[in-house]
Amino acid sequence: MEVMITLLLITIVLIALAKFQVMALQDNSLAKSRTVAINLAQSKLETLRNFTDPASYQAITGGSDSVGPPGSNATTILTGLNTLYTCSWSVSEGTTANDIQMEVVVSWQNKKGMGKSGTTIRLSSNISNMSATSTGRLF
Repeated sequence: MEVMITLLLITIVLIALAKFQVMALQDNSLAKSRTVAINLAQSKLETLRNFTDPASYQAITGGSDSVGPPGSNATTILTGLNTLYTCSWSVSEGTTANDIQMEVVVSWQNKKGMGKSGTTIRLSSNISNMSATSTGRLF
């Protein structure tokens, strides 16, 4: 009788540990996906900020692209990814006449191929029309 109770308790503990392990792996996967999405959004904002003259500043417009693993139909292929990320950005008027408001949205699908809560990252930033080469210059 004591052996059966001990086996029952060990079984319950092992089942709980297995459930914990599955949850930890799922959370790890979501954390990786969010980190990749944030890095993609930050990279896009930096690319948009990297204008060289007033004409290229005026040419900043909204758009979209995708980043995915080899074998996907993404516009940019990166090894090490396991899902397709869609990046879109929009331009609107800024808080002053000398800047614009940029919003970058990166979304991806979960492993079952369906979007769910938490699979979208949004970053916003103001971009000034002063080029980086002019910001440190003394007049």
